[in-house]
Amino acid sequence: MSDAIKTPYQVSLEEDYEHQSVDVNEWLKQTRATAFERFHELDFPTKKDEAWKYANLNPLLKTSFSTATKKEQIEIEPQAIESHFLTKGSHRLTFINGISSPQFSSADNLPEGVKLQSLAEALVEQPEWVQAELKSGLKEELNPFASINTFSFQEGVCLTIADDVVVDLPIHLLFAGVGKDQSLANYPRVILSIGNGAKVNLLFDSIGITASSRFSNSLLDLHLGRNSRLDFVLLQREEAKAFQFFTTRARLQEGATLDYVGYSRGGEILRNEAVIDFEGENAFADLRFLSVLSEKTKFYNHIVMNHKVPGCTSRQLSKNILADKAQTEFNSLVSVFRDAQKSDTDQLNRNLLLSDSARAYSRPQLKIDADDVQCAHGAATGHLVGDELFYLRSRGIDKKLASFLLTYSFADEVLNSIPFPELRYFLENEVHHELDSILEKVQPENIGVV
Repeated sequence: MSDAIKTPYQVSLEEDYEHQSVDVNEWLKQTRATAFERFHELDFPTKKDEAWKYANLNPLLKTSFSTATKKEQIEIEPQAIESHFLTKGSHRLTFINGISSPQFSSADNLPEGVKLQSLAEALVEQPEWVQAELKSGLKEELNPFASINTFSFQEGVCLTIADDVVVDLPIHLLFAGVGKDQSLANYPRVILSIGNGAKVNLLFDSIGITASSRFSNSLLDLHLGRNSRLDFVLLQREEAKAFQFFTTRARLQEGATLDYVGYSRGGEILRNEAVIDFEGENAFADLRFLSVLSEKTKFYNHIVMNHKVPGCTSRQLSKNILADKAQTEFNSLVSVFRDAQKSDTDQLNRNLLLSDSARAYSRPQLKIDADDVQCAHGAATGHLVGDELFYLRSRGIDKKLASFLLTYSFADEVLNSIPFPELRYFLENEVHHELDSILEKVQPENIGVV
C-alpha cells in the first residue's frame, strides 16, 4: 500500500466509542482491524484497475486531511445551516464535519415503530443487528473506499422501521462541511432496515458550505423487507476543492421497491457506487441521476445490479450536463443470474456537452446467464441539436435563452421525478441557477451544435 494514504485516513480506534461496554468496544476494534486488512489487500486504486481507469486520484492523495473531533468548537451562522432545511417539516438529523449537531436536529415525533438513532446508541441497544450489518461482506469488499469507511467512521445513523409502518414526513440526513483553514475528512455510515410492508422517504444531503478542501466518504447500507418501499434522494453539492465518495449497498426482498434519485454538482472529484442485490422475486429498483458539472469537476457513476431471482425489474437513467473541462463516467453492469428468469432491465446514459473540452465516458454492460429476459441498454453523447435551436430562434428567442431552455429541458426529466414536492421545487431553482452561471460564461457563437 502506498505510504501516501496512511496520514489522511489514520484514525483512533480507542476513543470513538469509549463510553461503551468493553465487549462492544473490543468487537468494534476487531471489525475496524478486519476492514483495514481488507484495504491493505485491495490497495489504493490506480488506473490499472478497471473500475478506476478514468479516475485521477492524485489530487486526493496530495491533500493531507484531518478528522474533526467533538471537542472542537464549530462556529457557523445558524442561517447557513437552516437555509438547507425542508421548511414544511421533516424528521432531521444534522452533522457538521461528521459530528452530530443536536442544535440543528429535530426528530422527536417519529411514528411508533420507527427508531432513528446514532450508530453509537444502536451498538448499545441493538448490538447483534448492528454488528451483523457492519461485518457483512467485509472480507469480500471490492471497493477500497468502502473499507476505509468501515475502519474510519466516527459517527453514523441507524434507522429501523417496523412492519407496515408508513412514515409520512421525509427523514432528512444533513451532512455539512464547514471550515476554511484546514482540510477535513468525514466518514458517515448509515444503516437502514425497512420492515415488511413499510414505507419511508429518505434524503441524504451532503453539502460544502464554506470554500475549503474536504473529503467525504459515505457508506449507506439498505435492507428492504417484503413489499416495502423506499423513496431515496441523494444530494451532492460541493465547493471546488472537495472530494466526495458515496457507496450504496442495497438488498431487496420480495416485492420491495427502491426509488433512487441522485443530483450532483461541484467538487473536484465525485464518485458514486451503488450495488443493488435482488434477493426476493418481483422486486423493483429505479435509479435516476442528474449531474450539472463545470470547471474541472470529475464525476464517476458506477452501478451494479444483481438480478439473482426471477421476475425482478431494474431501470437506470443517468443524465449529465458538462461544461468547461468537466468529465463524467457512467459505468453500469447488470448481471442476470442463471435462475433469474423473467428479469427486465434497462440502462440509459445521456450526456450533453456544452464545450469541446468536456468529456463523457459511457460503459453500460450486460451479463446474461438466463434465456427468458428483457434487457436493453443505450448511450448518447452530443451537443445541442441545431434543428431545435433553429426552431426556438425562428420564434424570436435569442441563442443564449434558447440554449438555456433546451439544456434545462434535458434535465427536467430527472427533476420531475423527485418524490418530495418542496425538494423538487428547490432543485429546479438550483439547476436553473447553475445553468445560468454556466451559460453566462459561454459566448453564444461558441455554443456547440450537432
